[in-house]
Amino acid sequence: MTEEAVCVGVDVAKGTLDLAVSNSTETRQFENNHEGITSAASYIAGLKPTVIILEATGHFEMPLAAVLQTNHLPVVEDKNPKKLIGLIVTSDIVSVYMD
Repeated sequence: MTEEAVCVGVDVAKGTLDLAVSNSTETRQFENNHEGITSAASYIAGLKPTVIILEATGHFEMPLAAVLQTNHLPVVEDKNPKKLIGLIVTSDIVSVYMD
């Protein structure tokens, strides 16, 4: 049996990181600060994602992107993540749908 690819979408704001995972209907929110970024990165790493898509919001995504890259996780930054692999972004929570 083939394992389903896991994609993580992150809606980045000044104060929060809203995460959604392709194989789940749940979302998680972390503070966009050192402790929250560390917790989010640990959570994401445990999912063993195929790709992590960060909504590029000014410079607020940069600390999380740096931590994810340092941990050799597959992160992509985009100003319009709706164009990437079927992401739908609604009301500040990223819902991930794979076609």
